[in-house]
This record gives sequence, C-alpha cells and structure tokens, in this order.
Amino acid sequence: MSNERNDIGRALKSVGDDFIDSRAADIVTVRAGVGRYRRRRIRFAAGGAVLATGTAALLVYFATASSGPDATLPPADGSALAIVEEHRIDGSPLQVAAKQDVAWVARLTDGVISRIEVGATSPAWEHDVGTIPADIQATADGLWIADRATNQIVQLDPETGARLQAWQLQGPPGRIAVGENAIRATVDGIGVVRIDRATDDIEIIYDGSVIDIAMGQTAFWVMDERGRIAAIDPDSGDPVDGLERFTVIGDGEITYLREALYYGIEGNRMLLRIDEATATVTDRIQLPEAYQDIDADSNGLWVLIRDGRLGRLAELDPATGAVLDRGLDLVDDPVDIVTGDDGVWVALASGGKVVLVR
Repeated sequence: MSNERNDIGRALKSVGDDFIDSRAADIVTVRAGVGRYRRRRIRFAAGGAVLATGTAALLVYFATASSGPDATLPPADGSALAIVEEHRIDGSPLQVAAKQDVAWVARLTDGVISRIEVGATSPAWEHDVGTIPADIQATADGLWIADRATNQIVQLDPETGARLQAWQLQGPPGRIAVGENAIRATVDGIGVVRIDRATDDIEIIYDGSVIDIAMGQTAFWVMDERGRIAAIDPDSGDPVDGLERFTVIGDGEITYLREALYYGIEGNRMLLRIDEATATVTDRIQLPEAYQDIDADSNGLWVLIRDGRLGRLAELDPATGAVLDRGLDLVDDPVDIVTGDDGVWVALASGGKVVLVR
C-alpha cells in the first residue's frame, strides 16, 4: 500500500482535476488508509469516536498557487505567554468552544459538555448530550452541537445547558457554521444543508461528500472528499464569480481567519494561507512540528503544533502568516484551541484539563 500511495502522490502533483475524476477509486483508497473522516481531530469508527494523533496523508496538489516565503519558528520567549488558569475535567477534553469569558468543553470519553467560567474553581454545569459531538460552536444565543447519534443539530442554552431546539437531518452531521439567520452543516452522504433559523426550512445547497466548511467574508468555502475547495454563495449554493475552484489532496481542514483561508493537514508540517480575494495560495508556512489546530482573536493569530504528547502554542503574523517569536510549550496531548476575550483556551486530552493562556 505504501508504494501505491507514493505513486498516486507523484501523479497528483503533475495533473489536475481530470486525473482526480478518472482515479477517484484510488484516491478514496488512500484516504481510507489514513482516516479520511476526521473532523476537528475526531475520527468516527464503528465503536465510536477516537482521538486522531497519527501522521496524516501528505498528498498535496495545488491547481492554483502562488509562491510565498516559508516561515520557521524562532525559539520561544518563555516570558511572553503563560498559563493563567487551569481547569480540571473529569475525563479527556476533546473540543473547546468559547464566547467572551466562558468556555464549553466536550469530552472524548462520553457525551458530557462542561461550562467553564474564567476565575471559577469548578464547572458551572455539566450536561450530558448523549453522544460525543462531531462539532460544537458558541454564539451569543446558543451552544450548538452536531449530534451524529440522532442526526440532529441541537441548540443549547449557553447559560444553563438546557435544550432549546433541534433540527432533524437526513444523515449524520459533521461540521457546522452558525450565522445570525441560518445554520450550515455538512451531512454524510448528502453534502451541505442550510437551515433557516426563522422558518426551520432545510435545503441542500451543495451536493456531494463534504469534509469541511468555512464561512468567509465574500464566500462560503466547501471542501469535498476529493480535496476540491469551492467558493459558493452561503444561501443559494451558487458558485461565486471570479473565484475558481482549486484542489488540495490530504486529510485536512479549512479555517477562515483574518481575510484568508488556512488549510492544514493534521500531522503535516505545512500550513497554507489562501487569499480569499483570489483563491490562490499566497504562503506556505513551514512548521517545526506537526500541525494540530489554528484560531484567531483580536490580538493575534494562533497555531497549535505538536510532537507526540508534547505541543506548542505559537503566534502567527495575521497579515502574512509568518511565525512570530512568541510561544508556549505544552504537555499532556494538546488537541484543540479556541480564542476568547481572556486569552487562548487549550484542551489537554491526556492531562484531563483545559488551560487558559495569555
């Protein structure tokens, strides 16, 4: 199987979408061997969810790409960042969502979500949603859960954890993007659906097997199972004029931050910055360790990298993506980061805790 992957990798670098269409079965085989269904570091198997920490696929092809300077990580300035709060979790934290001075933590071991408040000594509440969420997001009016066990998008009261509303889908949801007027979600075997929050109407806006989604300023970005990234209208699903579809092949995720789309492959040391206005790769950022996660706040752009159970939170230049001389070493399997008003929250899976860094 190793030789087959190498052969396909070399071929993908020399051809484009025509090859991908003609060799779809081969590509699916490669993806299956490296955990194609990972979403936000979760891989769903027959026995449930497992934490993905292994090396991911390194097959990458760029249909439209401009060259940019590589970035290397300088030595960390230990005084620049520090852990200011540590919150113990009864279990292994897997995902974190945050809003203002509150974080909500989903555990790998069960379907319990905990509300963590800055300055508190214990969780404000713990709520069992019955399944490990595929994705969680926090907004001013809700904590949003992608529930694969019931094929629902669930809205919880962020203050109390009470169930407010749920939308029934025709398949298991994966990634969600919550807006003021609508919710967009990936659904296995269907594509991307749009849920109108005023009427509860659900419509398919993008057909196909979708790995990840990201809401930008000028477009809604969709990455399908063949690694093709497309810019569509978030309401109609129509292609956005002037933004051509391009292709990246690998077990990755896309994240929109600061007027750019970032593409990272978990386990790979390269992070791509894609300009939203032109849909071209402007920077290929070389990381000293494997990419794990990325997020941004009003103060900076943050990337989480790791080597085994050890990790590092580093700051990037929001304009260019270059790695800045600011970082903090972390232990106990850092798996997820999210920014809040008081700093960056980091989930430490084997440490059974969530820490606040600033």
